[in-house]
Amino acid sequence: MKVFYESAIPYFNKFASVSAIDAELNSRPTERTPNRGFPWLRCSTGIIVAKLVGRPDYDTFVKIYSDVLTRSNKGFYLKRFEALLDSLRRDVS
Repeated sequence: MKVFYESAIPYFNKFASVSAIDAELNSRPTERTPNRGFPWLRCSTGIIVAKLVGRPDYDTFVKIYSDVLTRSNKGFYLKRFEALLDSLRRDVS
């Protein structure tokens, strides 16, 4: 329980809002983060939160993350990312 209270609770408190997650992932989108180390998770989560917070530079993140996924795993996740982008475009509520 000590580890939970000393590590998990502060972590969840730090990232308790979408804007905090956005800041962590999208302030430096090309740098590594321990919070989403795998490129597919980083890019998909980053683009979702960028959309949710209404970033005016959203299209810049689309390009950055598309480039990352093109280079990662021989582009294996790029089609999934493009499908995610299509879904985000359709869901403009």
